[in-house]
Amino acid sequence: MLAISKIQPSLIKFAVAAFLLAALAPATRAADELSWSSIDKLRTTLEARSPVAAEFTQSLVPAGFSPEDGDVESGRLSMNLQGAKSGPACLRWDYLGDFAKSFLLCDDQGYYWNPGETVGQIFSLDGKEEAPGLDFFLQSSQQLRQRYEAKALLADGLITIQLVPHTPTEDVVSLKLVLVQKTGLLSSMSYDDIDGNRTTFELGEFVGRTQPGQFAPPADVSWESQ
Repeated sequence: MLAISKIQPSLIKFAVAAFLLAALAPATRAADELSWSSIDKLRTTLEARSPVAAEFTQSLVPAGFSPEDGDVESGRLSMNLQGAKSGPACLRWDYLGDFAKSFLLCDDQGYYWNPGETVGQIFSLDGKEEAPGLDFFLQSSQQLRQRYEAKALLADGLITIQLVPHTPTEDVVSLKLVLVQKTGLLSSMSYDDIDGNRTTFELGEFVGRTQPGQFAPPADVSWESQ
């Protein structure tokens, strides 16, 4: 019989590692399933309730600074994700305050303008990897799966989903979603860029109130290609 002392230390380490991987595999699969099932539910809920809107607060905290030192903006997010049922799928961010600005994205077309100005920018989203704050809600679950690896944690009625891009960019190296388990809706979203700067969106309650014509670019603005 081979004495235990004769067993190679490397073989012992390999056996321990294999055991740990086998033990962790079910938990990892469960975390993956929770991530994507929660994202699927979010998308389905928003589609069913569209058009909807929510107030938001956005903060940008530079690397090495405290959250209270970040730049803060606020506004209103509106979306219509019903797609062909009522026209193109659209997402609109209206920033308020001294530096008011608006972004409108409908399918693969984007618009940017400042209220009161007569010239705005038009740009294509086709094939672009936009910052998640801009076009995240327009991405299908399949498109998000192609972009990210996902892990989820459930605690205190909240589902926290960590998304890591398959191909990180300068703009996005990680993305975090916090969803309310009971409603399936998004409470906050944050992402870090390659320099460690963090952008966070805190979202209020989603309500079914939008304005007529809100998902069309302003007719009194001349558009220049970006």
